[in-house]
Amino acid sequence: MLAKRSALTAAIACVLSLIPQGVARAGTLHVVVCGGASSSSGPFVSTASPGYKAGAYCTAGALGFELNAPFFGTPYGTSASWETTAPAGIEITGAYTVSDYSSGVGDGHGYFGEFFWDGGRSPQINDNFNLYGCCQVSFASQHFGWFILCAQQSGCGYPAYVDVGQVQLSAIETATPSILPTGTLWTNNGWVRGTLPIGFWAADPSGICSSRVVVGSASIPGPSAVPQTDTWHQCPDALWQTQVDTRTAYGSDGLGEGQMSLAIAATDAAQNGAWKAKHVYVDNVTPSVTLSGPSQAPAGAGTQYITATATAGPSGVSGISCSVDGSPFTWFSGSTARLPVSGVGIHTASCRAYNNARDASGNVAASPAASATLAIRQPTAMGVWFPGVINPVRCRRVRERITIPAQWVTVRVHGRAVKIHLRSRVVTKREVRCRARVVRKRVVVWTTVTRHGHRYRVRRVRWIRVVLPARSVALHAEHVAFGRKSIVEGWLGTTGFAPLGGQRVTILSAPANGSGAFVPVAAATTTATGAWSAVLPPGPSRVVEAVYGGASLTEPAMSNQITTSVPARVSLRIQPHRTHWGGRIEIRGSLAGGYIPPAGELIVLWIGWSGGSTEIGHLYTDRTGHFASPYTFLRGNGTETYRIWADTARESDYPYAPGASRRVTVTVGQS
Repeated sequence: MLAKRSALTAAIACVLSLIPQGVARAGTLHVVVCGGASSSSGPFVSTASPGYKAGAYCTAGALGFELNAPFFGTPYGTSASWETTAPAGIEITGAYTVSDYSSGVGDGHGYFGEFFWDGGRSPQINDNFNLYGCCQVSFASQHFGWFILCAQQSGCGYPAYVDVGQVQLSAIETATPSILPTGTLWTNNGWVRGTLPIGFWAADPSGICSSRVVVGSASIPGPSAVPQTDTWHQCPDALWQTQVDTRTAYGSDGLGEGQMSLAIAATDAAQNGAWKAKHVYVDNVTPSVTLSGPSQAPAGAGTQYITATATAGPSGVSGISCSVDGSPFTWFSGSTARLPVSGVGIHTASCRAYNNARDASGNVAASPAASATLAIRQPTAMGVWFPGVINPVRCRRVRERITIPAQWVTVRVHGRAVKIHLRSRVVTKREVRCRARVVRKRVVVWTTVTRHGHRYRVRRVRWIRVVLPARSVALHAEHVAFGRKSIVEGWLGTTGFAPLGGQRVTILSAPANGSGAFVPVAAATTTATGAWSAVLPPGPSRVVEAVYGGASLTEPAMSNQITTSVPARVSLRIQPHRTHWGGRIEIRGSLAGGYIPPAGELIVLWIGWSGGSTEIGHLYTDRTGHFASPYTFLRGNGTETYRIWADTARESDYPYAPGASRRVTVTVGQS
């Protein structure tokens, strides 16, 4: 990921920060000789023809030399010079002299002198020649210096000399420090732990002026020196070693365990930086093991498995040793092991994990013992539904007038049978009449007829009336009026369809807003047949499921999910109910039932009239479900009555189906 860098990348970035910004890789180097803080001739070397001298002194702020023959003169071709040669990797680019003076040169005594470098020269030196700025030119040379030469065939008389004041050389160093890491923390490519040495040897043509070791994101300073500017090798080379405790976390990397980044950086006098970086591998972590798998399993599911998963530091896991129900420990190579478990009852497994990091005795690290239990029980099954009827019988109560005809009846009076004549009469009777659902069904009938001695099959279509029998069904979704209760039913038993009686079942529900926040809303106890029923309290549209917690010999079970759809209840109030054209009314309302989303629920306002309707606004309720909006009528004539109502929209985070308010009338007329 872009937001993460490896530890090695972080170490490299830290090392690169040691190299001065804004300086090219080929750094600038300055050498100041014989002047200011310097009192040496530095890298300048004097040479002269045999028998003559080039004075090697730095006095009065000047480098001086001379050619002197007090008795015999100076022969032709005799010379003396001061010059310096830059080391490989350093290139002189210019020189500047503070004050220069010559005597006996270029004054007719036969001596000739010049400043020189590879591929170039300065103007000729003569007596009292002022060399200010003579060498401030751009060049690229490994050499720079000046000389006196006896150029007269007959020889030269008198001594000649040149004094050059403070010399300032500028150069470009193209070389970068060479670094040779040492110490087992760097050289060991295996897994390490504890306190280990790390060091380095570093060299550079201009010397090592600063250095450091970076462990993780922490920096350990190494040797450093103040550059001595009167020489090319301005800082000493570095040889250094320190100790690093791998059990200590360095910096924000939180290292000390696992993969650790190392880097060594050095900077020369020209501010050229170099670095070397690598990863080393440290493992002081105690391994661990976790056991996973079913805590309960059905008896008929066959052999079950407990999985042991080991973790360790970067050295990895060498293996796992496990025992089941007190059996001898068994070795498993790798970081996982599957332990077979079978048979009804409570089973226990115990395991230890081992890594590849060895201590001083050669023993690998072991984890604390981890254990797990597995209960094998009888599996159960469970279902939940809303009771429903397909093709229900339609019943209604009716009143029927019945005429009872006249008749003779025998009654007993004082113990004697007497015949009485009853006149006819009309009585009214209330009864319930029911009828099943009847549908017409199209059927095809094939018949055989004989015509003119031939038999034919004739296809005829008939329509018959079919009575559809009523039957109970299990519904997975039900529409429920706002504020009404609903009934759910279910069944609990084993997977072999044996009912479980007397077991407690909990019914959970969650609002249908995607939250998944299930809470208990009802409970029931199963009958001897495993059936149960419960009444759900009023609520929003929701998802319903039932759970069984299991028992000592039976597995827990969870039912399928069923849903209810409840329309939202919207109340609407309008003031005033009568207004004039161009007048304004206030529309206010609220949603009942709660569960309003944090951003509110969308309300759509409608206005209707004789022959049509249209939307007049969209707005959101506040978090309590209340909403308000003004509405201004356009200009018009006459008197008109409008109906205004509010609808809710179908939104995933509002657990109610769309609902509408009552329609409120508003009369608009002339003012």
